[in-house]
Amino acid sequence: VPARIFRFPLVIILPVFFSFFLYGTTPDPDPIRGYPTIVNYTASQYNGHPQNFTVTRDNRGVVYAGNNQGILEFDGQSWRIVPQETGTFVRALAKDSRGTVYVGGVGDFGFLETNLFGQTHYRSLIPKIPVEHRKFADIYSVFPTGHGVYFVSTEKVFRWHRGNISVISIQALQGTGCVVNGKLYLPTKPHRLTEIHNGKISYMPVPGVFDPKRPIVLAPYSQRRILIAGAATGTFIFN
Repeated sequence: VPARIFRFPLVIILPVFFSFFLYGTTPDPDPIRGYPTIVNYTASQYNGHPQNFTVTRDNRGVVYAGNNQGILEFDGQSWRIVPQETGTFVRALAKDSRGTVYVGGVGDFGFLETNLFGQTHYRSLIPKIPVEHRKFADIYSVFPTGHGVYFVSTEKVFRWHRGNISVISIQALQGTGCVVNGKLYLPTKPHRLTEIHNGKISYMPVPGVFDPKRPIVLAPYSQRRILIAGAATGTFIFN
């Protein structure tokens, strides 16, 4: 079935009108009741760099943040930095269905392990990569799937599956990808979607959708459709 692309305006509706009827005009004697508690942690409190790129949590509820100084860990009471041999910026974090947290950094990627004492350690997967492919820059995204975990850089995708790393070469990455229906989709130049499934790669041209000078964002729209958003070209649904 040929792919179809639909263009539509992205509209955001603010629920001000409905909130008027829900809450009425009588002031609430407790103005913070019903609102979530928000706590802001400064860089001096978590002892890291002010810039963070990503955040996730494991099955225990422990929070991890990708920071310019490494991996921040927060158990609800205290912060610590998970040691890394490379000590690189952490750009991407993602948790798989079993609760394992995977990490993407600059020239490095791997995952987190917890020992019998509940202490978290980082394990790099660099030794698993073929020697000729060990030089790369940032890992911008990590995608756990049923057919492996994919670590995405600008021109290479590393697949961690059953204890081995395989390398998939791609054209220049042009933004953020997503997983839909178990398949990984990436925006790549020139003007096409790159699909990766079970380690195999295919390309789908989408002329007129990508602006080669602007980043593209892909997001799941439904079980079989992708939302494509570009700053210059607008918003589309890829079928």
